[in-house]
Amino acid sequence: MSLSKYAGIAGTWTMNLGLNAPGAESSFSTEATHESLFDPDYRALVDPNDYKDGGKYRSIVKLQMRFEGQEPGDKAYAMGTGWLISPDTLVTAGHNVYDWSGYGRGLGRAVHVKCYIGYHGKKNIDSPIVQQRLAKSIVTTAEWLTSRENRHRDVAIIQLDRPFTGDLRLFTYKPTPKQADEMIGVVGYPADKVLADEDGPEERGAQMYEEFGGVAYSLEKNKQNPLGMLKYRISTYGGQSGAPVLCRGSKLVAIGTHVYGGGDKNQAGAIGTYGNDYDALLKVLTRQLPTAGEYQGIKLVKHEGAASNAPAPRPQTANGVVPQPSAGFGSGFEKTGLNQNPFIQTSSSQNGFNNSGFNPVESSPVASDHSFEQGDFVPFVSTEHDEDAEIFLEVFRAVGRLVSGSLSTISPLLGPIGGPISAVAGATLNTIANAAESAFDSSMSRPSSLGSGSSNTGVTERAILAEASLQAVFKMPSDDPITHRVLNDMKVSYMALAPNIQDLIPKIAPALIASAKKITSDGRYIDKNNRRRRTLPAQSLQGVSNAEVSFSGNDFLNGLLAPTKPLEGEAELFGLLGPIINTGFNLAKPLLREGAEHGLSFVGGLLSAADPVGESSFAEEQIRATELVSKRAFMGEAALQALSKLSMRELDQLQLVPADRYNESSADEENVFDFVKTAAQTIGGLVRETVPTVLKAITPIFVDAVFSKKAVSGPAERFLAVTPPPRNLKKRASTSILDELTRRHAASPPGIAKY
Repeated sequence: MSLSKYAGIAGTWTMNLGLNAPGAESSFSTEATHESLFDPDYRALVDPNDYKDGGKYRSIVKLQMRFEGQEPGDKAYAMGTGWLISPDTLVTAGHNVYDWSGYGRGLGRAVHVKCYIGYHGKKNIDSPIVQQRLAKSIVTTAEWLTSRENRHRDVAIIQLDRPFTGDLRLFTYKPTPKQADEMIGVVGYPADKVLADEDGPEERGAQMYEEFGGVAYSLEKNKQNPLGMLKYRISTYGGQSGAPVLCRGSKLVAIGTHVYGGGDKNQAGAIGTYGNDYDALLKVLTRQLPTAGEYQGIKLVKHEGAASNAPAPRPQTANGVVPQPSAGFGSGFEKTGLNQNPFIQTSSSQNGFNNSGFNPVESSPVASDHSFEQGDFVPFVSTEHDEDAEIFLEVFRAVGRLVSGSLSTISPLLGPIGGPISAVAGATLNTIANAAESAFDSSMSRPSSLGSGSSNTGVTERAILAEASLQAVFKMPSDDPITHRVLNDMKVSYMALAPNIQDLIPKIAPALIASAKKITSDGRYIDKNNRRRRTLPAQSLQGVSNAEVSFSGNDFLNGLLAPTKPLEGEAELFGLLGPIINTGFNLAKPLLREGAEHGLSFVGGLLSAADPVGESSFAEEQIRATELVSKRAFMGEAALQALSKLSMRELDQLQLVPADRYNESSADEENVFDFVKTAAQTIGGLVRETVPTVLKAITPIFVDAVFSKKAVSGPAERFLAVTPPPRNLKKRASTSILDELTRRHAASPPGIAKY
């Protein structure tokens, strides 16, 4: 709560709409502090479709301001940005309407403000997508009017002379959470970007730019953040002040107004309890409030109370349009809908154990900074519809919730042994695919065991590496361009090669669930990993020669074969880690490959034909749980393949997010090699022990189906004939998976993606 004598007081004034203001011949920025550009600068020019009628940024407003302190002959206008919350009402920065620049000798209050939507350069001012209005009334905080030090009160509301028209896609807002880790962005008109003009000088701040990134923030007031500002490493520049700070969920929602920068982060004023009461400021425009005096000719009024959870009436608009309610106060903000699966309940882990199947070394229940570990993903939204990305993201979100440990379930497959069981599922599916391929080799006889034969060399080892790689991906910083590349690679391989395994699931579910129950009831794995385990000083891997380390030909493999930190309690597995890495990487067939896709689809077709009703003694939730861990296995293979494509420079640069960003003792970032090898040591022993048991249980089902069909149907032509036609893999415009993470609500329960 503010202790200022001006707390709860607003300043307001009305513009002289008959003022004969000069045309804008030049522009300047009113920022009293420099804003920060970061390297690399990810600001992107906004697609024109996004600021046309009905576009998602139609309600971003370009502002041009003149102040009473300007000389009459001064034809320069200040630049700023605002955002519409009703057809005739916008939010912007306080310094766009009352200027403190010039070390306190500022230009004072605004006397003329031009407001444009669809603006894309003065040479296009007559474009049909551009509309112009003038500011009629202005409200800002008295704390901002009386001291330039009150940057947390740097906000203003502008009421226009008449409403904008058309499909405006008005913005909503919600109270800024006290702390969060979200995908947020700033959209506005930066003055460092110029638009060339063949007939005159270049125009600064002529075009709209956007940048979004994963940001972990806290509004807690401390030495580094004495005003409780919303801080972010998103590049901004003068002219963007007043832009909305948008949180990306099912729709765009503002959680702050960008005001200034400088130093290592740019900053916004918060909304609600920890910031400014927007609803109270709006009341100044719609109600007769008690006068609280005057300041430099500006009327001061006392508004009612501080931020509350009750909506304030919106200004009455001339055209009768009813504005959208405030997000957080009404319906403007919705969850991602990831918790719709009937066998999943969202909760914190009841025993502190991570459902990924291992408790990361020195981990903490606190959410990771900037990583995907929590699974409640909030992304960029692509401007181009990408069906493949939507399907991939549906699975990615569901798997993320499973990896994060944020699901409690009635299925043992999705509990604390989820990581190793997913690896077991991956090894099982790869073995089935290999058996299908081998069945059409005339030299192959009917095997006694599904896992026998040279074609299955390294299958278990590769599944271990895949699961460990997936866990590493979920610890990658969400705002890192390397993460973008990894996720895009994962999307491509997953969507091209992950088969529909619906017909296989009922056949492998009994063996997987039986093994999961046995592991859970035994309790040793869970007990061992339900405590933090130390890693010991790095040692060279056994069974790996120097030549293999130096000349493997793959940078990711080189890093994995380098000296490794043994995990406490895993001495036996550490002795096998070198061969596990070598065999899984170099000798095993990948789970995502054409042969595996065709083989699994073929076997599924055989089983479906033999049992068209698809009866199963297992409850539907157990079948769906099996499908989810199987999809997790495919996702793990995609992660392993994506990491294998990175150069050593990129891998060295990629530092995973620490588990506890608030604990200084655990704040060191972890490199990807150490993380993957620690995860592999954690799950490896259990996976190696469990895979043979599962394969033994399913051998009669799959060997009979595959090899009996071979005898009846003949050579591989039959196999190819029943292979389902490939999905349309035509090349699409590149879209970042981060840009898609919660682009829409999941139409079906998590993990049950439709093909």
